[in-house]
Amino acid sequence: MRLTVCCTITAALAAACCTPAGAQTRSRADLEFGGGLVAGRPDFVLGATAWTKDNNGLAVRGVFQAAFESQGPGYYGFEAMYYRRGFVRDVEIDFGIGMRFLWETSSLVPGEAMDLLVGRRFSHRFGVKAGLGCRSWLSAGGEAITWAAKFMVVVPFGEQ
Repeated sequence: MRLTVCCTITAALAAACCTPAGAQTRSRADLEFGGGLVAGRPDFVLGATAWTKDNNGLAVRGVFQAAFESQGPGYYGFEAMYYRRGFVRDVEIDFGIGMRFLWETSSLVPGEAMDLLVGRRFSHRFGVKAGLGCRSWLSAGGEAITWAAKFMVVVPFGEQ
């Protein structure tokens, strides 16, 4: 429930900041790789986002977090997210919501994910995106929610 309220407020703010037209050319697909921090632990992502002409997109990314003795076991899995993007001059703003499925010590842990990413292309074949999000999943003690930071290098393909 708390994640839903957080997502609704963030989506409204993102929509208010975005304009339908922008100076930056829009890609049809983005190959993305990078990493971030989830619950204070580094993780790595690799995946792609396919965009439609009306700025809706579907992202599928693999995620991996190494095991640290002091912080517990690592995990691997994937996230599937719906994104809506908008442009403010040369800056792209993406709001995404979806699901994460992680395998942690031989058990599947499903969860919800929400991201607000800000990006910029520096050439036709190179850009970056960074932002914040939150992750929610069920644990033995109930529902757990944590903040996440993400940074990705983007290789755009095609133009709209």
